[in-house]
Amino acid sequence: MQTARLTTSESLALDVIRVVAAALVAFGHLTQFRFSTGWPDLTYVARCAVSVFFILSGFVIRYVTCRKPATFKHYLGDRASRIYSITLPAFLFTLIADTISRHVNPGFYAAAVGVFAHPLSAIAVNLIFCGQLWTHTIQPLSNGPFWSVNYEVAYYILYGCWFYLTGIKRWFWIIAISAFFGPHVLYLAPLWIVGCILHDLYQRWNAPGVSAAGPAWLTFATLAALAAFCLKVLAIQRSGQSVSSTPMLRIAFIAGVRPPDYLFGLVWAVIFLALLFFARQFVIKPDSPLVGALHFISEGTFPIYLLHFPLFVLIAACIPYNHANPLPKLIIFFFTLVIGILAGHPGNILKAKLRSLNFFSAPQTTASPQRTES
Repeated sequence: MQTARLTTSESLALDVIRVVAAALVAFGHLTQFRFSTGWPDLTYVARCAVSVFFILSGFVIRYVTCRKPATFKHYLGDRASRIYSITLPAFLFTLIADTISRHVNPGFYAAAVGVFAHPLSAIAVNLIFCGQLWTHTIQPLSNGPFWSVNYEVAYYILYGCWFYLTGIKRWFWIIAISAFFGPHVLYLAPLWIVGCILHDLYQRWNAPGVSAAGPAWLTFATLAALAAFCLKVLAIQRSGQSVSSTPMLRIAFIAGVRPPDYLFGLVWAVIFLALLFFARQFVIKPDSPLVGALHFISEGTFPIYLLHFPLFVLIAACIPYNHANPLPKLIIFFFTLVIGILAGHPGNILKAKLRSLNFFSAPQTTASPQRTES
């Protein structure tokens, strides 16, 4: 399939979605009782916002690989350098921050995070992305949000096998890797695949001479129907009915559907497409100050995601702020966003250095795909 380059305005729309999702994750975790009182616990919002990242990631990876197929080795090197350029510094920060938190306020740390017999082992297991195999969860100290990165890496590998391999080899590795990671990781894979599908649909709708109105409305209606199904399943679950008593629950159980994740993800898929269509109507110069500012901010999305929780724990353990007062909590929230944004550029420098290594070798990318990188 021929993939047209995204316009500057479309790339900006992706940046905005990425930043909003990261902010929702951070804010949702800040409302937990460990860090806040007086606000409702919005942890479920943080969890559901991860669905946005899965859809966005599927869209962007599909875009980048179609624009720049390269080789399987280069693809893996590109993904590895991207992940490790933020993961390595984030884990180092987590280790240092948790050590300080545990010594300054051991009671708070034990209650908020837990006690790790082998903290370095927990970090090491997650460095090879095996922290979520089957039904086992090994958390890298206070960096609980890293669970989704384990999922993400599994989807990268599975997609790479599907895209670059052929014949029996393709399906052998897809089955083997799926069996290795287990159903726990694969439950949310459909959301990632939805992102790939949305990319292909969006490209076809915007091809010269193609009318997108009919297919677009059909897609919106399909996504809305699936979201309604998830909402109904969620309502039935909360009513306390057993799986065997309702066909809808049986279908959801067999499919591994997690209603809040899928509901939020599918609703955002509609918003995602609508924003892209809306952004496409505008022409923005690539050298516009707005483009540079939003691109700089969006580079901090991944650091925000991986740094915010250890930073929240560190602050709460060391600074006796009033958990009921909104002002210090908002200061902590925006401070965390700023730290993440400022960490984005050094992360890009480390990414370039990792790509210069033989193991992480990857071809140079053009400006546009780089700006939409997940």
